[in-house]
Amino acid sequence: MTQAALDEAPAEPPQDLAVLYQRLLELDQLAGFEVLERFYEIGSFEGLEQTRALLASMGARSGGGGE
Repeated sequence: MTQAALDEAPAEPPQDLAVLYQRLLELDQLAGFEVLERFYEIGSFEGLEQTRALLASMGARSGGGGE
């Protein structure tokens, strides 16, 4: 997300990101990219823990120390 895109967000009151995404769509400034693998989000505690587990398992497979 660029600063120019964030500048399109209403300053007050706090808004859902969907409002910003809709505005960027109207300005033809938003694109999508289809992925065929799972996307790991870190916007929730559950998602963060799942991402940590994935990264830890990847480190174990590659022989990395992880932490």
